[in-house]
Amino acid sequence: MIDKVLEEANRAIDQGKAGVGALILWRGEVLALGHNTFEETGDMTAHGEMTVLRQAARRLSQMSAEEKADLSIYVTLEPCLMCLSAISFVGIKRVVYSALAEDANEEQWVAHGISIDKLNSSLVRGPLELVAGVKREAGKAILARMHKRS
Repeated sequence: MIDKVLEEANRAIDQGKAGVGALILWRGEVLALGHNTFEETGDMTAHGEMTVLRQAARRLSQMSAEEKADLSIYVTLEPCLMCLSAISFVGIKRVVYSALAEDANEEQWVAHGISIDKLNSSLVRGPLELVAGVKREAGKAILARMHKRS
């Protein structure tokens, strides 16, 4: 699934948009696939994760806690604290991401010192499974492409 979000991010960059891709997966079914839509909407909160959470909102709101246990979100970049809180509040317990916040910091994309490892437990509901650095080099390449474009 990480390949799908990497492709989505690269497609967005090719179209002059922000290249952070995200995907919500439930029991093998892709519920939503998208990217950061700030360029299109002017909405500073329209990160890739927020975009797919909004796309899948109706379906997610109808799921039981048992069904939500099988949800995962895949992202090209380590989620910021806003996105991680939203992911948790929706009930997604597994977060898989490619590039790390420290990689984005090298490209000057994320506020220094803010990363999941600094997570305040009051910002999330229950435990999260975090799978970091999946195809990290590909995620870093996307960050470099975005930096070049700006």
